Amino acid sequence: MQDKLPISIIIPTLNEANHLADLLSDLKQLPLVEIIVVDAKSKDETIAIAKKHELKPFSSEKAGRSIQMNMGAKEAVGEYLLFLHADVRLPFDFEDYLAAFISSPMDSANFRLQFDLPHWFLQFHAFFTRFTFLPFQFGDQGLLVKKTVFEHLGGFNEQMKILEDQEFLKRIRREHTFKKLSCTLKVSARAYRKHGVIRLQGIYYLLYLLYFFGLDIERLYRIYKYFLKGKSKQS
Repeated sequence: MQDKLPISIIIPTLNEANHLADLLSDLKQLPLVEIIVVDAKSKDETIAIAKKHELKPFSSEKAGRSIQMNMGAKEAVGEYLLFLHADVRLPFDFEDYLAAFISSPMDSANFRLQFDLPHWFLQFHAFFTRFTFLPFQFGDQGLLVKKTVFEHLGGFNEQMKILEDQEFLKRIRREHTFKKLSCTLKVSARAYRKHGVIRLQGIYYLLYLLYFFGLDIERLYRIYKYFLKGKSKQS
């Protein structure tokens, strides 16, 4: 019998029926301790899909990745936590990278990404995810971290409605070791299809720049929602 990797996978969900089944099918191929889905009252078939894969999803009264991921971390029994978005797909050799990381002395890591849309600007952005430069580190690249490190840092800041992964990764790197794994996750470009590639990526860059210069998170979130309400453009 193959030894299980001491990893708890944590997936926050909200109306992810179009993507969750594919990710769970990928994960079911891995010898993991557990898969934890934390759902924020989805209105679609997300819960049914999780149960079909023999999972018992946790229910969060509030929507918000920080809140949901912290809830999942509290329930996790693995020595390591791996946070994944529901709309990513895993490479066939994902297990090898996880095993190599566990055998290393590193405290945390994330992955490279590629989008499922062959747009030149997304390819440009994805290229830089092979580096550890903070402006190119986002939640869709996953986050693998020792549970003791996660608990020591107090988990995700639940006041962060956006950029929660950036803020947490910044705290990790102040006190603990971090590595970029040469493994690529494929990410859905659904938001770019809806709002326009250049427009949406420009919004993300602007938000990070304002965050870098100290704009408070509530104002950042209002700016983010304001731009998303604007007319979507194809680009």
